[in-house]
Amino acid sequence: MSAHAQNISTGSQQFRQANGIFRVAEPGQLADSVNVWGDIPTTGRFLIPKGTSLPELMSYAGGPQNLNSDLFNISKVKIVVNVSRYMGVGKGETEISNFEFKYKDPIPAKLYTYDIQNNDIISIEVQRRPNFLDYFRVIGPIITTVTSIIILSDRL
Repeated sequence: MSAHAQNISTGSQQFRQANGIFRVAEPGQLADSVNVWGDIPTTGRFLIPKGTSLPELMSYAGGPQNLNSDLFNISKVKIVVNVSRYMGVGKGETEISNFEFKYKDPIPAKLYTYDIQNNDIISIEVQRRPNFLDYFRVIGPIITTVTSIIILSDRL
């Protein structure tokens, strides 16, 4: 049984080592250290077992954020996962892999088979269409300010 399969069957426990550093790999287990940023509850540096898939890493980080809101239609939400890998000087500098999928659709197989390497930077973005409340949050304060100025100037 591989170390990764053994880790799944025994149930690894994630714990915080320091501010922004999370250890998922068991002590003594071969591991990669990656950065996770974006629209997720737990951002930071993760020490993960070798062979960890992107969906597993997203789960360790708490998954995409703010998807349970009743304010927008979840079927139109798109998840964008970017993996940046520094290739070194003279080797094209940085390689970027991009994965996009709708939240309601199955996770693409490429996410499961993508090989995460040490020092990768994974950014997760939740994209959605603006709704009425988003527009109101922008226009509401403007209308309130203009109305207040009109009322104040009328009273003076």
